Amino acid sequence: MRKDQITVKFRVTPARLTAAVIATASITLGLSGTPAYASGAPGEIKIGGYCLDAQNSGPYDGAAVQLYPCNGTGAQYWYERVYTSGMNTKVQLVNKASGRCLDIPNNRAHNGAQLQVWTCNQSDAQRFRFERFNPSGGWTTLVNDTSGLVVDAPGRIWHTGGRPYLHERNGTAAQNWYFTPGSEYHGGGGGCSDLPDGLGRGPKRGCAEL
Repeated sequence: MRKDQITVKFRVTPARLTAAVIATASITLGLSGTPAYASGAPGEIKIGGYCLDAQNSGPYDGAAVQLYPCNGTGAQYWYERVYTSGMNTKVQLVNKASGRCLDIPNNRAHNGAQLQVWTCNQSDAQRFRFERFNPSGGWTTLVNDTSGLVVDAPGRIWHTGGRPYLHERNGTAAQNWYFTPGSEYHGGGGGCSDLPDGLGRGPKRGCAEL
């Protein structure tokens, strides 16, 4: 171990994070400011029978995020990545198939800003968190931590290809999402056959790492 590093073992359990985040992480923190990471179990983010989906598995920066019927592929699986730099702790949502992060184009958060995936870069455009998460199956709000705007499903009738966007809170069902970390993963872009459920119900291990 270098003299400019210390090894810290801690529990990642701040109230603002969801149960999807790994409960215990052993991380090496560089005093030079190099970020340290911990990741939670992947899961689908659902609304009305549709999943938050990286179009065509998000093969490039700027690929659209859309609504698509849930199909168990990696394009629809997301996991929370908590990173710590100095005294700051932030959360990103990483797409399993592409390894890219949920992102606001050009870091311009405003009503109507449609979402995309982009190479993870620790910018404010990629800071998202679940609010009021209920592990028993209750809905949650997906919030951009910087702007306070939430992810909203377009229109009164959701459809394949609909583009979720940011909007002020309005209390409608279009802003109520269901996140199911550890739900069964069927492959297709992610390289795993199954994943731990994150709730202590089974020893499944399909990926060496997230």
